[in-house]
Amino acid sequence: MYDGAELGKAIAAHAGDLEAALTEYEEALFIRSANASVEAARIHALCFEDPNAPQGLLNLFTGALHRPRPSRSGGACPARVGQDPRKGSTAAIIAGDSNRS
Repeated sequence: MYDGAELGKAIAAHAGDLEAALTEYEEALFIRSANASVEAARIHALCFEDPNAPQGLLNLFTGALHRPRPSRSGGACPARVGQDPRKGSTAAIIAGDSNRS
C-alpha cells in the first residue's frame, strides 16, 4: 500500500510525464528495497547461520543484540553481533564485514 501511495504521489507531481514519475518513484523504491534486503539477510543469518541460534534471534527481539555475548566455544561471537545494518556496503554487511564500505 505504501508503494502504491508513493507511485500515486509521483504521478500527480509529474502530470503528463509518466516516465519522470516512474523514475522518481523507482529511485526511492530501490533504496527502500536495498535496506529491507540487508535487514532480511541479517535476520536470516541470525536464524540459520549463527552458531548460537536461536539466541541471536532472541537477542534481536529483546534488544540485547548489541551487547556482546560469549559463543558456545567460549570465543567471540560472529561479526553480526552488534553490527549496525546501516553501516558498510550491502555486500559487506551480507558477508558479515561491517568495516568495509
